Amino acid sequence: MKRVSVALVVFLALSGVPMTTPVAAQRDAQAISERTYQQLNRVHALMQKGRYEDALAGLDRLRPRVGHRRDELALVLQSYAHLYATREKYPQAIAALTECLALEALPDSATMRTLYLLAQLQMAVADYPAAVTTLERLFGLQRNPAPAARALAGTAYAQVKRYPEAVEQLSAAIQQADRPQENWYRQLLAVHYQSRQYTAAAELLQRMILLFPGRKDYWLQLSGVYAETGSQTQSVAVLELAYLQGVLTEERDLLNLAQHYLYTGLAHKAGQLLERSLRDGAVTATQENWALLVDAWLHARETDRALGAVERALESAAHADLHLKHAQLLADKEDWSEVVRATELALAGDALTRRGTAHLLAGIAHFHLQHPREARSCFERAREFDRSRHQAEQWLQHLATSQLYAGSHSPQRLSP
Repeated sequence: MKRVSVALVVFLALSGVPMTTPVAAQRDAQAISERTYQQLNRVHALMQKGRYEDALAGLDRLRPRVGHRRDELALVLQSYAHLYATREKYPQAIAALTECLALEALPDSATMRTLYLLAQLQMAVADYPAAVTTLERLFGLQRNPAPAARALAGTAYAQVKRYPEAVEQLSAAIQQADRPQENWYRQLLAVHYQSRQYTAAAELLQRMILLFPGRKDYWLQLSGVYAETGSQTQSVAVLELAYLQGVLTEERDLLNLAQHYLYTGLAHKAGQLLERSLRDGAVTATQENWALLVDAWLHARETDRALGAVERALESAAHADLHLKHAQLLADKEDWSEVVRATELALAGDALTRRGTAHLLAGIAHFHLQHPREARSCFERAREFDRSRHQAEQWLQHLATSQLYAGSHSPQRLSP
């Protein structure tokens, strides 16, 4: 009776390659009967055609006949596992492989492949402790595990919170592979985050950016790591470099960079970025975005540019709060007539968020224009709001004092 190499059959069963041509048995390999080989060949041919029920029936018929031979039973169990895995019935596949390994009938090379497949299936069903046990058994047989096996082990260790082993295995996988998978870097980065190794995370992200410069999320994560460790200057520098490299193009990214500029005292850069982005349409001309530009120029002590920005904003987004901001900037320039007009426009809008402030500012403008009756009316309205009540009462007192003073002296302009 013709015999076939066990190692070859196991490889074919694991890889899904149809078994077609018998080959000469390896000298140190066990052998199976030609009949068993042919029946397994038919089973795998049925699987290749998608006839899984027929393949399962064939294995069910074959299993009792080979039950007394551990080597042949091991191969049948391998085929069961292949069939179940193909149909995504992972628990059944795991049970078949576990039973197969318990027979201890496979050559070392086949045992190692089976262990690796078993670990992958255990990871697929989130049985991470079992996967760790399987991989440690595999590594006990292998002197130099393949990078993919090390990466799988690193992921399994991470899932059971054994972070030092996870770092060791993932780092080794990346170092040993000719072309490490990007996902291995991402998994190692996740381990650094989970174990709060932020310095290591920053160093890894720098490498990842060099390898994958177009991946925006790596730039953002590196900036976030620096922010987490208190290095705000480095955090904004990373974002700025990403912007200059053309990686940051979405509106939310540009606004985020502008806010980082403001937070770190780089208001002038924030103003330039926002002004350019609003002009080019990269940032939507909303009331909030225009207000952010105005604030940037104010923080940069560029009052004229802030005033110009709010006037351009009012052309495209005539929001009541922008009219109030306009009035405040005009007050800085002591253009009181225009302040009155701007506050009237602000108060005419239903969406005004600080009505008390608008009434207060209108009262101050009327005071300087020597309109005491209008000023008093505005201050009394401002007094109705919590945020402006205290200042309004002070101005009412000041108005009363100035009117008494004006009654016995020649009129003159008084400032609070």
